[in-house]
Amino acid sequence: MNFIAIDTSVSVLRLAIEINGKKFYSDYDDGMQHLENIIPMIDSALKDMGESKRDIECVAVCTGPGSFTGLRIGVVTALGLSLAGGLKKIGFNIFEVYKFILHARGGLLIPLVDGKKNSFFISFIGSDGVIRMEDVGKEVIAERIRMSGADKVTFAGKDFLMIRDFISENIDSSINVEFCCSSGYTAAEMASYVRHLIENGNFSDDIEPIYLRKSEAEIALLNKSGLNAKK
Repeated sequence: MNFIAIDTSVSVLRLAIEINGKKFYSDYDDGMQHLENIIPMIDSALKDMGESKRDIECVAVCTGPGSFTGLRIGVVTALGLSLAGGLKKIGFNIFEVYKFILHARGGLLIPLVDGKKNSFFISFIGSDGVIRMEDVGKEVIAERIRMSGADKVTFAGKDFLMIRDFISENIDSSINVEFCCSSGYTAAEMASYVRHLIENGNFSDDIEPIYLRKSEAEIALLNKSGLNAKK
């Protein structure tokens, strides 16, 4: 199936297009200027490939976790393409991609994303392969590793650099800690996962972004309505 995949969850704009046997992959760090770049990049890629939007059958988009603005750009673009072309839709999150490309390594897989305010969006993926998203601090991460009994731990994602020294100092030295995907996954790896989802018929009816934190507009609205005080 011909598809386009988009990830605007971080500063790197990832774009993958596979159409009529041709492939285009791009990992472009544009400093979160995704709104200005995403449509021109898609149009330029299709022109270079000699292909048309009319042949695209599916659009996939990363739902996060990520920033409010970044995720909305990707999701709105994907929904617009889907609506205009009658395309099938796929929503996937960052942790699913890391699980797909790294779970065969065995042990405990821990993809994580900086959630700001000394907290991290994280999943502890064991042998059952289940992804449970949590929002925790570095102390909890170290404690969960100690309690897991795992002798091998693989961290994924560039934000591990923020806590690498702390983890090394607070877990048993006998635990083999590895670090992968220091720049995140690539557009090619994202495309591989999307291809897997398509082959298994894992299409989405609804696509909901996973925000790291509420936007300032949402916080202001909640404060105005008094909902924050009730939580």
